[in-house]
Amino acid sequence: MTAITIDFTEEEPAELRAEARDRGVAMERLTRDALIEGMAARRQERDSRA
Repeated sequence: MTAITIDFTEEEPAELRAEARDRGVAMERLTRDALIEGMAARRQERDSRA
C-alpha cells in the first residue's frame, strides 16, 4: 500500500483527533476520506472546465 506523509501544524492533529472522535472513526480513516473527497472534488472541477 502506498503511504503519504503530511506535515501538520501543532494544533492540527488535536483537531483531527477531536473530529474523528465526534464522527466515531479512526483519525487515519478521517484523513484518508478527506484526501479522497478532495481529490474527487478537484477532478470534478477540472472536468467541468474541459
